[in-house]
Amino acid sequence: MMENVSAIIHKHIYFAELYISVPTEGAALFNESNFKRQEWNIQTTSGYGSTMPLFIYTYEKIIEPIRPCKDGDILKFMRKVIDKMQLATECIIISLIYLEKIMTTSKIEVRFTNWKPLVFTSILLASKFWEDICFWNVDYCDNLAFYPLKSVNRMESEFLSLCNYDIYVSKQTYNQYYQAIKESE
Repeated sequence: MMENVSAIIHKHIYFAELYISVPTEGAALFNESNFKRQEWNIQTTSGYGSTMPLFIYTYEKIIEPIRPCKDGDILKFMRKVIDKMQLATECIIISLIYLEKIMTTSKIEVRFTNWKPLVFTSILLASKFWEDICFWNVDYCDNLAFYPLKSVNRMESEFLSLCNYDIYVSKQTYNQYYQAIKESE
């Protein structure tokens, strides 16, 4: 099940990268660099003046290169979140429903630069929708250490507002997705 969902997400990424040359504003909103802690390269030089020590330093932001993801990367990421948080398998399908919902309602494409925050947030919201006893955002931060709490809260807020706070999934919609994913095996 998870393999098929990750393959579907990979197709979305592939087609967005192939056919949409410039990321939309919504896609840039979920760029992973917006949510990760910034890393800096700091170089120091020390010496002594005539009366006091002298410290000179420079710093520059470390920019991570954009890496194309493979189907296995998405599967590994999803598996880590689902297994570590002990979520029900139904959350996988619901997260795909949410991801495709935000793609259609808000015209956000899933790209190499934003797939992790989008998939993470869709799984987080799916678990809150489906699970009887759901985790707090801080639990995701502590157990997974992908993003700081402030970033997780912001991702969830942005995702919900772009979905117009409509995260209800009907039985019929769930069954349609379930059957389509089962048939793709």
